[in-house]
Amino acid sequence: SHRVKLFSVARWLCGFFVSVTLAAQAPAPLLGRISFPNSGSQAAQAPFIRGVLLLHSFEYDDARAANDRALAIREAALHSDDVTLARTLEIRASLLQRMGDYRTARPVIERALLIGQRVIPSHPEMAPFVSRAGEQARLEGNLVEARQFSERALRLAEQTLRPDHPEIASYQRLLAIPLAGLGDLAGARRLRERAVGIAEKALGPEHLAVAIQLNDLGLSLLAEGEYARAGTLFERARGIYQRHLGP
Repeated sequence: SHRVKLFSVARWLCGFFVSVTLAAQAPAPLLGRISFPNSGSQAAQAPFIRGVLLLHSFEYDDARAANDRALAIREAALHSDDVTLARTLEIRASLLQRMGDYRTARPVIERALLIGQRVIPSHPEMAPFVSRAGEQARLEGNLVEARQFSERALRLAEQTLRPDHPEIASYQRLLAIPLAGLGDLAGARRLRERAVGIAEKALGPEHLAVAIQLNDLGLSLLAEGEYARAGTLFERARGIYQRHLGP
């Protein structure tokens, strides 16, 4: 529906603008560096950002066309080992994953990882590529590999981002998914509890990102048999969604 599409775009943009506001209001060491998606090419930036926005509004065919154009411009203009090309590839892999085309997504994210390994093997900017590889592994049912990639992505992000940065909460959330799938329910719950705390502190208790984290924590509590607490969190998350989107 149009409401769902609008919500997805609004959530992504809201998270970005809140992060920028936090960064502008606080000294740099407080939260860490914020990076807006950047294709690394002025000519490619417009179709690149258009593709990102379309991706988050579920307009996958149009997003793919925009990403195709951005990728073609990038590949024609820059060296094959340029890290900004890897960023465009990571967005491409995300799009393919959302479309359910996991087979095509795998070589795309592998190429992004290969570029990163050659250029920035231990740099925090590798974190999104590693995290995307973890998502690929999870979608393919390889939870052990997904956990390994997600753990590495979190470690990379922690090199430059403060422990209370909302992006850290996002990486913790992604790591909790394979942990729960592998049966480490307590480990998943601890990560989700920390992620909720970070999101509430950084973004405020009514932010949509907090609702997502609350829902995940509720799932952990549900799996552990804590039905009353889980129900309380689900109700709180639903309230946040309704206040933003209506009943």
